Amino acid sequence: PGVGADPVGDPPINPQEEAKRQMIESLGDDLVTSESESQNGKWYKGSYDSVEESINEHFRRHGNEVRAKDADDYARKAESFYETNRRRIKWSKGQEIPGHTPDVKRFRFGRNRYIDLHRDSDGEYRIISYGARER
Repeated sequence: PGVGADPVGDPPINPQEEAKRQMIESLGDDLVTSESESQNGKWYKGSYDSVEESINEHFRRHGNEVRAKDADDYARKAESFYETNRRRIKWSKGQEIPGHTPDVKRFRFGRNRYIDLHRDSDGEYRIISYGARER
């Protein structure tokens, strides 16, 4: 059999899908699901397949920085940070963030927190990521 093929005749294993499956299994109860408390309408999925997947991945990468206990807590903290600072957000003042998702800028408020926002075609902002900047 070829690389990644199962000798029983199952289709080859996609390494990216397997890595995603393992990440989801490792997070277990810490995951955000569509039934979670987060107000997912404030989030943008970016380059992920869903808002939930985006929140879970950003929690995995930044949760410790913002002292979030799980992905729901991470989403709530990001949403609260956004709501607290939304009147201070000026799109022209944000730092452009290169990546897979166009129209994303970083806004820094407070001592060491930032939020990355996507601006859609209607001019609405959606959260992409939240974290603590490097000191």
